[in-house]
Amino acid sequence: MRALLRIAAILAAGLAAGVGPAPAQESARWKIESATFNAGGRPADGVVAQSTSYLLTLDSIGDAAIGVGLTSPGFSPGISMTSGLPGAFPAAAEVRNLRFTDAMTLWWDPDTATGDYALYQGNLSTPFTSLYGSCAQPPPAIRANTTTTTTLPPAGQALFYLVTARNPLGEEGTKGFSSTGVQHPNPAPCPLVASVQRTFPVGSWPYGVASTGSSIWVANFNDNTVTKLRASDGAVLGTFSAGSRPLGIASDGANLWVANYGSNSVTKLRASDGALLGTFPVGTNPRSVVFDGSAIWVANEGSNNVTKLRASDGALLGTAPAGISPNGIAFDGTAIWVSNYGSSDVTKLRASDGVPFGTFPVGAAPYGVVFDGSSVWVANSGTNDVTKLRASDGAHLATFLVGSGPVGVAFDGSSVWVTNSNSNNAIRLRASDGARLGMFSTGSVPVGIAFDGSSMWVTNFASNTVSKL
Repeated sequence: MRALLRIAAILAAGLAAGVGPAPAQESARWKIESATFNAGGRPADGVVAQSTSYLLTLDSIGDAAIGVGLTSPGFSPGISMTSGLPGAFPAAAEVRNLRFTDAMTLWWDPDTATGDYALYQGNLSTPFTSLYGSCAQPPPAIRANTTTTTTLPPAGQALFYLVTARNPLGEEGTKGFSSTGVQHPNPAPCPLVASVQRTFPVGSWPYGVASTGSSIWVANFNDNTVTKLRASDGAVLGTFSAGSRPLGIASDGANLWVANYGSNSVTKLRASDGALLGTFPVGTNPRSVVFDGSAIWVANEGSNNVTKLRASDGALLGTAPAGISPNGIAFDGTAIWVSNYGSSDVTKLRASDGVPFGTFPVGAAPYGVVFDGSSVWVANSGTNDVTKLRASDGAHLATFLVGSGPVGVAFDGSSVWVTNSNSNNAIRLRASDGARLGMFSTGSVPVGIAFDGSSMWVTNFASNTVSKL
């Protein structure tokens, strides 16, 4: 009995850990990474905890274990947890406020617990049946709270639609309820299709992420490495050494530049093979880096300035002042924009020589910054919003609420994406007017985000993974 209670306590501790990665719970016969349990797991994406002594899929850690307990024959005489474990994911809720925003686009209220959605379609001109529509778009095709349909009803007829939610364990929610409270039946549900893998392991405490088109590069803060992934399928192509505590990362087309927060330097890696091409000193506690076409700019949080290096050889070209605790950095074609976490503003510098153009107020504790072609967007972690500024003169254009603790921002050509570190999701906004286009689940504590030409890649700091959206 004493051994039973000990095992139960260890497992419970793994689930209750905070967002920061914790050491693995292990013995001579098993090892459980706490971050695996904290991340909740997506069995369809291949997230399974296992060893030679036992195999435990994370869907059993969810609601399956609540009533039946948890047992394993791999131990002698075996372990049992009759009290069960709390569900990692709640049951999928009813989809609410389904509406058309134009002739072909459907929207509904998002649910952060939802993994994906299914669309059902029926014909109102025929006698109404108990099926409440047949499957038109099965999951995992719909991952945001919107979809489009191009099906047109025959003349004199009408189509109706229903949307159901599916949680990350693959459990489908209800089609709704009648006026008397009876749940609508679903005798022919959309087929349970396993999701294409969209979560991939990287190093410890991943933060910055950059794309070279065919490859994704991730800076791993806790193990001083950079992971290279194939963009098409997330396969790991290599792991390469960086400096101490790497954070930001950017590509110059042929090379990757990594800001090493702990060693006050940047590392230059060749993109083709990850070969180390050089390490160059910058300011104190560099956080982020950007390429302007010929030079590398580095935001130094500890020295309140920005370093400019020649990309060809890393030679120092100059140092420019910033605000208090500069954090994010972006290039708009002629100017460098720096978000200042400590002074809640952004600094605009002339890229040719670093001369300040101005300082402009934004929200509290700004992190990421990105240029969309005409405007600059800033993620304000302290006010849970993003600020949109006109790039030409820094005029405030708008402020839009997002999730909790926004950190990273990226632009995909028409939309701005924001990672919400406390909400474990990413928000997509239309760049033209800030309209919310969708909300996407990520791993635990999403921070960095980058676009590869077709997908967004998000670093999940506390689950040691990247999500492909």
